[in-house]
Amino acid sequence: MDKLATLLSQLRDIESPPPVSWWPPAIGWWLLLGCMLLAIAGGIWLWRFLQRKRQRRQLQQLILQELQQIEASMQAPQPDFAAAMELSILLRRLYLTSAPNRNAAGIIGEPWLAQLSQCLSLTHEEQLSFHSLLTEPYRAQPNLGDLQTLLPTIRERLRHWP
Repeated sequence: MDKLATLLSQLRDIESPPPVSWWPPAIGWWLLLGCMLLAIAGGIWLWRFLQRKRQRRQLQQLILQELQQIEASMQAPQPDFAAAMELSILLRRLYLTSAPNRNAAGIIGEPWLAQLSQCLSLTHEEQLSFHSLLTEPYRAQPNLGDLQTLLPTIRERLRHWP
């Protein structure tokens, strides 16, 4: 028994392994972090996309309402000749909201008409009919009939405007 007691006294206690370190995390945690970052980035992108779409829809509605007011003033029994200028200003504002370059406000004449036709995706025939925008708003007694023929085209293009 003495021998057994001496042998038992020589035994050491069981040592537990060192605690598991939290760094570096396992590959699953890295994948989860990557998925979370992608989800956050995708959510931000979607939110901004929907916000821009809502703003464009609101802008489109405002422009269509203003176009309707201009059309009503052109068709009144006593037509308002300032409506020709208002239509030109409205189309200029529409172009400026979607213009890619910062110098868009200074474009006048034929280059402005070309840019406007590109903005509204006008066909060549439609672009030719828009030439009255270059002269009619600046006359003392503009021919509102020429400008009234543009209104359905403008309204249709605005409905499909991006």
